[in-house]
Amino acid sequence: MALLTGQSLPRPTILIATLLLGLVSYGVSLVLDMRALRLLGAAREAGFFSIAPFVGAIAAVPILGEQWEINMLMHEPPALRRDAKATRAGLASCTHRVRSDRGSS
Repeated sequence: MALLTGQSLPRPTILIATLLLGLVSYGVSLVLDMRALRLLGAAREAGFFSIAPFVGAIAAVPILGEQWEINMLMHEPPALRRDAKATRAGLASCTHRVRSDRGSS
């Protein structure tokens, strides 16, 4: 990207560190995903895996010190509100199924 936009490349140490961070974090993500697939089953694992970006975005607010208010959601496009509702419904369904499975054993 840097070469395409006419910028200079980062130092080799930064480039290598960035690639290693991506490799390790993606590898850990896949290992944990496969473990969840075995423990929870395909449907529940997919439900949890699909909400990961939303959890990351919400966690990033306090980590990065951003200001976030519920009013921001009210001014977003309807499709985003629909997706947020679907995500809440999926999360509620996943947690309900996990709780009911724990109670039956």
